[in-house]
Amino acid sequence: MISKATHSAFDNYDLVNSSPSLKEIEDSLNINHFKSVINHYHTTNTDQILKILSCKVSNFWGYEVRLASENASDLLICVSEAQKNILLHNLQNPILKNTEWDIVRKIIELWNDNHNQIAKDILNIWLEFDQKGDGLPNPNFFFAPNPVLNAKLLKELFQSTFNETLPTPLDHETLNVLQNTCKSLPYEAWMPQVGMMLARNHTNIRAYLHKIPHNLMVNYLDAIGWKYAHSEFRDLFEQLKKFSDCIDLDLDISQQIGNTIGLECYFNKVDLPNIDRFLDFLKTKGYACDKMANKLLEYIEKSVNLNDGSYREFLHHIKIIYNPTGACEAKAYLAIRKNNY
Repeated sequence: MISKATHSAFDNYDLVNSSPSLKEIEDSLNINHFKSVINHYHTTNTDQILKILSCKVSNFWGYEVRLASENASDLLICVSEAQKNILLHNLQNPILKNTEWDIVRKIIELWNDNHNQIAKDILNIWLEFDQKGDGLPNPNFFFAPNPVLNAKLLKELFQSTFNETLPTPLDHETLNVLQNTCKSLPYEAWMPQVGMMLARNHTNIRAYLHKIPHNLMVNYLDAIGWKYAHSEFRDLFEQLKKFSDCIDLDLDISQQIGNTIGLECYFNKVDLPNIDRFLDFLKTKGYACDKMANKLLEYIEKSVNLNDGSYREFLHHIKIIYNPTGACEAKAYLAIRKNNY
């Protein structure tokens, strides 16, 4: 049931209903170099999501590509505050009915309710669709807290958002650990996204942390109670710093910080020799295979400075999944973005 506060999502019903889908926009692009990298298995799964969603839902979407093997590529979609009512309309499609979609629909309803503080404190929402077998992928969701919120207000936002949308409220210990990750951040570092991997049946909170100075990363991980900031991790981090202009941190949070972390490597400019060396390093570590590394390098080379007038595509970042007690891997994130967005 849609509340009166969110009824405005249907004000432009005819406009939304007659708009091309994201799938139609993607197929119309003249560039499309990403299609040479992503696994074509996605066409029978995540394409269903692209067909359901109007092009007015997002100006920015892309694919997560595993570099160690040719596994399925996961779809990611960013929805801005200006587009939230269109997304709410699209989510009424009767095919989107299960526990995960109900949670996402609830958070989008709250985001559209201007009488709710959540609508004021969330800047955007990302949806990620994991590939698992045949059928429609289930969504993961992440939201962007307003960066002006202090640790106390962030905790209130986390508590209200998660507890009003999840079947089981977050326990206080998890909320306290999540708040501590924010309070412990160095000056100017912040949390651009936080959410939950619903499609993986995880109850952990996934937090993304931006602009932690490289020289403070190990100290920060020690401060929040991560147990594995030892020599092996430090050696890896020192190597990643040589190739990256910025390294962001991904954490899984429950009553403690999860063992596995993500290290997102960003590049201020496209430097093909540097990225080539980086991919060689990832191959020596066993995080990437020759075939996928070559595909990615070719994609980057073709997509440099190219766009079709309305949209452009580019490498957004490369993430290292560091598991101190198991296998590690690398993933590339390929973006499609509307120009002037």
